[in-house]
Amino acid sequence: MRLCRTKVPDEYLNHHPELESAIDARLILEQLQRMVTPEEWALLLAVAASFSYEELAVAGSVTAGSIRIRVFRLRRALRPIAQEILDWLVVV
Repeated sequence: MRLCRTKVPDEYLNHHPELESAIDARLILEQLQRMVTPEEWALLLAVAASFSYEELAVAGSVTAGSIRIRVFRLRRALRPIAQEILDWLVVV
């Protein structure tokens, strides 16, 4: 079950402010995911899971250079929204 702000009582959020921050981060991640295709999101998840560009290139039958370029362009496009996530992590 995923938490929504509407399902969490306010008095609980008052005692657990980190929960509200986690909900906000989840919403930002969902917004990022909607901005890219499912294939692009899978690529970002694979990079985040520490797969090397070479491993991803073999799996996708492309060159490691093309994977690097795709990831660079995705990061550049998503960076403004991703910065909000980083700001949240610094606060927590």
